[in-house]
Amino acid sequence: KLVLYAISSSRELDEYVDMLVSSKRVDGLIVLSMSLKQEHVDNLRHALIPVCVVEADTPEFDSVLVDNYRGGRIAAEYLFRQGCRKPAFVGEETSGEYAVPATDLRLAGFKDFFAEQGIEIKERNIWVGRTAEEDIVKGGGAILKQKHRPDCIFASSDLIAIRLMQVAKKSGVSLSRDVLIFGFDDIDMAEYVNLTTVNQGLDESGKIASELLLERLRNPNREVRNVLLPLKLVVRN
Repeated sequence: KLVLYAISSSRELDEYVDMLVSSKRVDGLIVLSMSLKQEHVDNLRHALIPVCVVEADTPEFDSVLVDNYRGGRIAAEYLFRQGCRKPAFVGEETSGEYAVPATDLRLAGFKDFFAEQGIEIKERNIWVGRTAEEDIVKGGGAILKQKHRPDCIFASSDLIAIRLMQVAKKSGVSLSRDVLIFGFDDIDMAEYVNLTTVNQGLDESGKIASELLLERLRNPNREVRNVLLPLKLVVRN
């Protein structure tokens, strides 16, 4: 039986881990895009609960990792090769101390590559906030409506990129002549809207995490395994 549990605060995470440890009714646990405190790690290990962590590096447990920093560099390198010299970034803010700072790492890789080319990303061209549609319209729209707007935008996710594409079209900004928009994730919708993006193997990460957990259940004493997912540039018109 598979049970899904969504976490929205550090307190909820603390309570859920305590419940798992005390109930003794869990065969295994997959933690998705969350950083566990050392207290959580110690309690789960003491309770002998097999754990696999996705996207966060936890040395004590098996993990499936994404190189978010490199993903940002891949985006920057592609856009630079397309002739872009005025980059911008729009991303989702990291919510809660338990969250994996994927946006921060992608932005760091993006900024570092352009810095190595002698190009600084201006603060007015960086927006990080909530991903509700009205927030993207306001934050991303402000970047697109500048008199001297950027010639490319790296969005920290495909969902944000697609919303930016909609904002651009409504603002009369051409996605071929005026600004290039680049995403991250390669969700199904990205192909439908012809979005160039980075494929991070979302489906594969869940499959690998499940396999690692099953292996751990069969062989509790094997060495910890860390699997780094390959990133793939997906170019679309």
